[in-house]
Amino acid sequence: MAYARKEDKVYIHGSTGNRMLQGILQSGKTSISVNHLDGLVLARSGLHHSVNYRSATLFGTVKEIKNDDDKTEILKLIVNQMVPNHWQSLRPMLQKELDRTLVVEFTIDTASAKIRAESVNDELEDYNLDVWAGVIPIKQVAEYPIADKGKPEKMEVPKHILDYYKANQ
Repeated sequence: MAYARKEDKVYIHGSTGNRMLQGILQSGKTSISVNHLDGLVLARSGLHHSVNYRSATLFGTVKEIKNDDDKTEILKLIVNQMVPNHWQSLRPMLQKELDRTLVVEFTIDTASAKIRAESVNDELEDYNLDVWAGVIPIKQVAEYPIADKGKPEKMEVPKHILDYYKANQ
């Protein structure tokens, strides 16, 4: 799910019919987890296989954002979180789109983070085995933008999108 953070708030959005968002609004509190896989750790035994990762779990309270101007500003924040400076290249939001969109503000009360960035942790006696062990690093990279069908196929890719691609390839 796309999201954006501003100070101690995380904003998420979805359809007004989204049962998950409706459920957390009814409870008034929830948790959010974000994980990023950095590598596969392949050991000499299956027991010691692992992954390298970064993760955070946030705990807090939620409320619905109902004001259209506030919803629009939050949606702008989310879009620009995905690709910087993208919002200003879009058409304005239609009222019917705002009416169908549920925006949830999550206030972070507490958080927990965990990172694993290690190599193999085998049993000492296993280090002499003729078994390959190591880490396969995993990277997330942007590939060259692919235009949607129709008019975009004939357009140049906007500079801000190419900037994002170049910074993340």
